Amino acid sequence: RFEVAGGTTDDRVNFYSAVYHVLQMPTLWSDVDGRYLGFDRQTHVADGWTYYTDLSLWDTFRTQHPLLALVWPERQRDMVRSLGAMIEQGGYAPKWPMGAGDTGSMIGEHAATVVADSWIKGIQDYDITPIYEALKQTADGPLPPGSYGARSCIQEYIDNGFCPADAHGESVSLTLEYAFNDYCLAELAKALGKSDDEARWRARTDGYKHHWDAETQFFRGRNKDGSWTTFDPEAWLFGEGDYVEGTAWQWLWFVPHDEAGLRALFGSDASFLAKLTDFFEKAKENFLFELPSAWYFHGNEPDLHAPFLFAGAGRPDLGQQWARWVLETNYRNRPDGMVGNDDAGTLAAWYVFVAVGLYPWPCFPGYYITTPLFEEATIHLPGGDVVVKAPGAGAGRTVISKARWNRKTLDRFWIDHAELAAGGVLELDLIEPGTGN
Repeated sequence: RFEVAGGTTDDRVNFYSAVYHVLQMPTLWSDVDGRYLGFDRQTHVADGWTYYTDLSLWDTFRTQHPLLALVWPERQRDMVRSLGAMIEQGGYAPKWPMGAGDTGSMIGEHAATVVADSWIKGIQDYDITPIYEALKQTADGPLPPGSYGARSCIQEYIDNGFCPADAHGESVSLTLEYAFNDYCLAELAKALGKSDDEARWRARTDGYKHHWDAETQFFRGRNKDGSWTTFDPEAWLFGEGDYVEGTAWQWLWFVPHDEAGLRALFGSDASFLAKLTDFFEKAKENFLFELPSAWYFHGNEPDLHAPFLFAGAGRPDLGQQWARWVLETNYRNRPDGMVGNDDAGTLAAWYVFVAVGLYPWPCFPGYYITTPLFEEATIHLPGGDVVVKAPGAGAGRTVISKARWNRKTLDRFWIDHAELAAGGVLELDLIEPGTGN
């Protein structure tokens, strides 16, 4: 599916290793005759399709499932069908399915993210109605005793517009993720013509603003009475505080559904850019391959999209440079060559996308264009080949001066999914930072 030319030997080994890693999970669960053990512990048959399990949804919604949806849409379709079977046979939408059950691991409702992203990208060959109804049930209230996949703190989130710290731990991360999940559900409802559901969920998408502290410029935990909890923005928290598997710095950027709203909280694009640049510069100053820092940390998920936030603030060049820094420092051609935890192909898919000059934005059917590692890359898609041409890539030229799609100059570094999936040629003119050459 991929052919690349240019780059170093290490670049090519890292790239094809990453493609291989992407395809290790989810796990084939149906046998050669289609039989599989369902969530009801009964034997079922996947007739004409493949049943998958082991979906690490909190991780994989970001990069791995979007890569499957683009390059292997037939596999992504069967993974969504598998979620539908889990719902039919178990009663609820899973959070992190493993084997014939749900682990309940991590936070958010990312079955909703994956289903919505797939549907609005045209992967629709399955019965969406029971899946949609299960996602709706999880999103709109507490599930009954004995269920799985529930949103923690959901009633408080609905009643208050956010998850109060004195009602539930991990409050900031929960609110930020639910606001994004609700955006994805609103987009799915819109596509299905469910206007009442769309309006309800879209009204909840700005709940993240309840956690904004303008004085410190961080999202912070707050109690029902509005008072702030104490916090250290550089402290790593693993569930015992207001953030999940990260720091306040790393969760500062998780508003992927409302980039303009996030920037507005800082008062100006200039202030936003200053904070985002500080985030990456501190990460570079404190970078150790073996240990996470309090700033940008590529070995875990909450801030993986952060380099591409520069584009909306008018400095895509900075995002392109920082994305290249991540590629060059966080992956290496060694047995221990991936920083942190790949998390079921998530970091591998990040590498594959960025190395060919693209980055997905779940529930927005399109891709940021960034500086590739290779002078030419061909992706054989079902709808037609995509060829990315970037003469001089890898020779210090990390900034795109001009992008053309099928010979038409683009006015922004973005391409819609439908256009890309149909095939075409993306030509990128590259220059060195701070020069015209």
